[in-house]
Amino acid sequence: MGGDRYSLPSFHPLRGPSCGHTIRAGYSKMTTGQMAHKLILAMASPVFEAMLFGEMAEKMQPILIPDVYPDAFQTLLQYIYTDEINLNSVDKAVDVCYAAKKYLLPQLVRECTQYIWKDMSANNVCKAYEFAKLFDVPILMEKCLQAVASSADEVLRSESISDLSIDTIRVILSLEEMNLSSELVVFNAAHRWAEREAERRDLKITGSNIREVKKLHQIASNCIKLHQIASNCINS
Repeated sequence: MGGDRYSLPSFHPLRGPSCGHTIRAGYSKMTTGQMAHKLILAMASPVFEAMLFGEMAEKMQPILIPDVYPDAFQTLLQYIYTDEINLNSVDKAVDVCYAAKKYLLPQLVRECTQYIWKDMSANNVCKAYEFAKLFDVPILMEKCLQAVASSADEVLRSESISDLSIDTIRVILSLEEMNLSSELVVFNAAHRWAEREAERRDLKITGSNIREVKKLHQIASNCIKLHQIASNCINS
């Protein structure tokens, strides 16, 4: 069984059957039913204890977990039952860590954080940064920014740059001492992000709208020289 349950100060005597209950995890129509024992969940997590045996115990069947992806919840259950965890991507580690934070499983949070730390690459470092910021892991945040600065060309040319939040894109584009082949890499990254942001806002992708998005969020890089921008426009 997962080691986190031993941090539980107490748990209530079992009320009702301890046999398996169906838990449906997932968003909207993506839910998947999985079997689990209420007592084991309660021993592992004070949140599950309150949910399943407290005064506000869930009465409905199946038990609904609407904001955790099925695969992430299955991994969480595997950890609770076996003390083992199987992570194969940063995306999955982020999803599992969200569930672990929600259900107060600190050791599982640490396992996810360590995996993300070891598996960072140019393609996922920005998502890792957003994860570290969301879960307040300052050491991982700093490591991510160092990785962005040292591999700036590759990071800023990656597809993931277009999906970042405005706060993250501001931080990244304002980093000093980035290892860049050209300041145009910064300009192009900002432009791609602005195009995607226009789509997210349901704006028609026109030059004026993209410029407006950039203006609204003040992400234009002041260090880009005008003749470099002009050269890029001529060559495009």
